[in-house]
Amino acid sequence: MIGLQQDLHQVTAAAPENKEIAGREADISVLKMLSGRFELRDNSGVTMPTSEMITPAFALRADRRVDVNSPLVPTSLAIAA
Repeated sequence: MIGLQQDLHQVTAAAPENKEIAGREADISVLKMLSGRFELRDNSGVTMPTSEMITPAFALRADRRVDVNSPLVPTSLAIAA
């Protein structure tokens, strides 16, 4: 890590004798890498074609799966060939 272990918290299989990190919860974001033909667009209207796109799949929070349901997450629409 970059010296921020106390701030970022690492996902670790903690041994019971390691009281410092045992029992900490971790938030984990799971991402999907999509391949195809996509068009990226920013809020000024500039577009850029790409062959790969990263999108959120789900998150794990306190041992629970949290599915993506935000209107702020763009849907992936492949552009026509």
